[in-house]
Amino acid sequence: INRINRINTIRNYNKCATTSTLSTSLLHQSSSDESSSMSHEASNETSNETSNDMSILSIMHASLLHHGLPGGLVGHYDALIQPSSPSSSPSSSPTTLSSLLSSNRLALLAHDTRSPHPVFVFSNPASREAFGYTREEFLKIESRRSAEEGEREGREELLRRVRERGYVDDYEGVRVRSDGVRFEIRDALVWNLVGEAGVYCGQAAAFDVEKIRMRM
Repeated sequence: INRINRINTIRNYNKCATTSTLSTSLLHQSSSDESSSMSHEASNETSNETSNDMSILSIMHASLLHHGLPGGLVGHYDALIQPSSPSSSPSSSPTTLSSLLSSNRLALLAHDTRSPHPVFVFSNPASREAFGYTREEFLKIESRRSAEEGEREGREELLRRVRERGYVDDYEGVRVRSDGVRFEIRDALVWNLVGEAGVYCGQAAAFDVEKIRMRM
């Protein structure tokens, strides 16, 4: 698939359910022209990564709107921070998808529909800090490995429940960092990713890193 086709597969996300196009776009970045300098290649790669991540984030936001969550992902974040900032100035910068892409407060993750085990296709700085992985490392990890083996049955039950209902916003569970440290996430929002025609594309999660509790 050439560069244009890869971009189109994400933008036309109603077709993403059967071909894991989300992971394809992220894991197979377009290479720069051989005559380009190394710095130019690095710049292009960073630009492509940001563009792909914004496309995935847009799908995550649109999916929540599809499920009927007021304000989508932006509304969820605004509701999250409101209790801690009741006196926020009206002139404060409004929440945007771009600000969520770089957020250090709201951890965001998404996995594809790869069989038999979905793989992460999206992470933001907050989730990378929580789990201790780089962006590149995340894109190689089966999402089930974010939980220890003893916690995976409960995680699978959660994902089945989400698949049936569309989303849940009260999930609590234990996850594990890259260094083996266990931590608990609370009041996590987990939802199905869907295309414009309601086609299933994967699942996503969002949780407040300030609610993380470390476990022994």
